[in-house]
Amino acid sequence: GVRLGASGFVRHSPPGRLDLRLDWRASATGYDQPDYDRVDGELSFSLRHRGARRTWSAGPFVRKAWLNDGADSTARGARVTLGRTLPEARHLSLAMSHEMRTYKGAAYRDGPANSLSFVIQQTPSQRLVVWAGIVLEDVRPAAAHQAYTGRRVLAGAQHRWRDGWQTRLQLDIGDRAFAADYPLTDAPRHDDIVSVRIGAQTSRVSLWGLSPEVSCTHTRNKSSIALADFDSTECDLSLTRKF
Repeated sequence: GVRLGASGFVRHSPPGRLDLRLDWRASATGYDQPDYDRVDGELSFSLRHRGARRTWSAGPFVRKAWLNDGADSTARGARVTLGRTLPEARHLSLAMSHEMRTYKGAAYRDGPANSLSFVIQQTPSQRLVVWAGIVLEDVRPAAAHQAYTGRRVLAGAQHRWRDGWQTRLQLDIGDRAFAADYPLTDAPRHDDIVSVRIGAQTSRVSLWGLSPEVSCTHTRNKSSIALADFDSTECDLSLTRKF
């Protein structure tokens, strides 16, 4: 498929340590089979506090997906993030979100979703950044066999090379434990998930004033339900410009 997108923000910084920020993003994805074509958009507002060592932000958001087959979805919720800078070039961040998801023509998928993430980042040198963290999820649609709790640990690194290139690697390992027995079985579904993401970008190359970035993600999902097993590889080439 091919995806085209744009994003941006407007920020107001009155005197003091508080910012008001409005973020938006939109993308359109087209496939060989038009039934899978989709348009995605998100709009969020946040109040942000910027301190010497502590930061926080909080605000609402709305996310919408329009699918060519009519299976549209909407998510409305709020996010809170907390950050603290520590000695030895370390930084801690905590993020929490709650949203309510609704699906057109599929009320059994409607329900709340919550997430909590904790990440520690360190900068050993001016050219290297490493991080590790944990992500927890709780998704509760109306259909009990699709409700699950998820756990994921992650670790990654980014290196900035002398020739203007940046490379990035991240490994995620996690699982999803579903709440109720899967239809026509006598046990709940359980998935083990591993993903690896690599990426590279450069500021030395410019295409029509845009900087290229390429990334690939390989995901393996091993499920107790054979129909849910999959291996996927996705690669993206994006052109970005910062104003």
